[in-house]
Amino acid sequence: MQWTIWEPPIVQWRTNALYHWTKALGLSDTEELKKHAAIDVSWFWQQASKRLETRWFKRYKDVVELSHGRRKAGWFYKGKMNAAEQLINKSKEVMEQTAFIDESGEWTYERLAKEVQEAAGKLRKAGIHNGGRAAVLAGIDKQSAVVYMALMYIGAAVCPYSPRWTTAAEEAVHAHFQPEWFIVGAGRSAAEAEEKYNMEPAQIIQLGGEPSSRHKQWADMPAGKSKERPEKTNGADPALILFSNSPGEPGQGYVLSHASLFIKSGTEIGLVWDVRPKDRVWWLAREWGFEQLFVMIGTLANNGQYCLCSWNEQSADAGSTIEACGITHIGVDSLSAQAASSQTQSKWKEYHLHSLRYVLTWEADWMRGDLQWVIDVLTRGRIPLLKAFGGAHASGMITADLPDRRVHPEKYNSRLPGMVMDTWDTEGYAVRHTPGRVVVKKPWPNSLEVMVDGQVQYNSLPWSWWKEVWAGDGFFIDDGEGYTYAGEYSDINKVEEQNVSLLPLEKWLEGMDSVETALLRWNGGSAEAIIAPAEGWSGTIGWKQDLSEKWLEAQNFPLKSIQIVSTHPDNVNKRMWRNAFKRGKFIIEREEFIFTAEK
Repeated sequence: MQWTIWEPPIVQWRTNALYHWTKALGLSDTEELKKHAAIDVSWFWQQASKRLETRWFKRYKDVVELSHGRRKAGWFYKGKMNAAEQLINKSKEVMEQTAFIDESGEWTYERLAKEVQEAAGKLRKAGIHNGGRAAVLAGIDKQSAVVYMALMYIGAAVCPYSPRWTTAAEEAVHAHFQPEWFIVGAGRSAAEAEEKYNMEPAQIIQLGGEPSSRHKQWADMPAGKSKERPEKTNGADPALILFSNSPGEPGQGYVLSHASLFIKSGTEIGLVWDVRPKDRVWWLAREWGFEQLFVMIGTLANNGQYCLCSWNEQSADAGSTIEACGITHIGVDSLSAQAASSQTQSKWKEYHLHSLRYVLTWEADWMRGDLQWVIDVLTRGRIPLLKAFGGAHASGMITADLPDRRVHPEKYNSRLPGMVMDTWDTEGYAVRHTPGRVVVKKPWPNSLEVMVDGQVQYNSLPWSWWKEVWAGDGFFIDDGEGYTYAGEYSDINKVEEQNVSLLPLEKWLEGMDSVETALLRWNGGSAEAIIAPAEGWSGTIGWKQDLSEKWLEAQNFPLKSIQIVSTHPDNVNKRMWRNAFKRGKFIIEREEFIFTAEK
């Protein structure tokens, strides 16, 4: 294995928001920050809230309340706030700055506040109030963005519906969410929504398009007060209900409360993605989904500017928009990359894209060739590609473990791609031409100190390894050469913010009646084992064979099954594995050995 060493230029690292925040907290580096966060998660989130200047109608009693167990953690317990109000109630200086950009021009934060309050008045007049449930099916534009924010402003729970969902996913989501209102954007069929989702005509609001006498028309709805007041929601009240539908998988549901939505999105987008005040962020997409909403809210939370320009998949030419608008961060998913990669690369390459600081992606590892196109055309050997592992995980990672060459699917699926060090080396030259794996030479956001060929270097690890920092359902094993996917938990009937603790097992067990989900680690670094609940799901353990002797003495864990992920059968000692599990006092109903192709 060849290694390409990349060191973030000092000028780039020292302008990074996470670097400055770490220093402002009086800490020496991000490693010290992570240690503090692991020891005291309350301290971390209190500092994160202060960084965003979160306003509370009623101050919280505790940052985290654990009387019902860690998976039912109450964040900013008994505090009252409103996520949307945080985005439009800024200082006088910020209110005069740009909030939204599209083809028709720019809106200041002051204009955005006016539009959100007017929309909130219309929604309240229509009968939508605190605790109401509204589904929205709309393309990305200023009007629909305002509607999303206005629904949160009045305390309603809003769920974005996707036209790309399978029929089974649509049925499952609708049966679970059971919206009281359905809001349809321009270009969408209100009649189709009425028939498909069995909604009453009076429950459907049409934002634009061909008007229908059966449904409420946004333009004709009566206005509310001249200046609507925000709903003083509990920080734990739901703001966004989010569902995903990956190919071959059932839909997953998550709830983001007002407090977690604002503070988590603001923290991830501001620190991991390095979005600063006046930065311009554009996510290439045709309709709203989790990624777009999360990024928009996080951008506005950091006093940034969000681009709502249309994404025309026919021409797939975004280069002119990037240059004309001075976009600093551009996000791509597989659909936008596929559309763009079907066009001639020369259309993009005729633009310099000098304003871009980062290319962002939230994609899982099935992008393959699409991601390679992003590397070839967008990053150009000088712009870092930030991989924020997304969905409601919101885990935000910056990693350096994607081989810098054309990726073979059978290899790619066993690795978690991260921050592609498609950028400069210590001499200022692009490193893309060098085959092999790239590691970071000095601390970078999320970086982890590792030994490579006897020398200390830096790899990275997800922020989700900080105890209960992010909601998540995926677990990975750091095998020293990358991240191997080791299992997930999803149940559409148990929609909740799934806080996972990734501290050593003995810490997780404190104060708990039973083991639900935990990740076991040794040596303060690499993740070797995953312990999953026995009830309702088969447990999965991924473990490096040479660490089997380090098994922790603990209490009994009833697992329905154990999967051993190891090397080729010629190199594995099943008896050693079984003895290790016996020492760990596992109750095993079934065992299965899964062997990788490599010896």
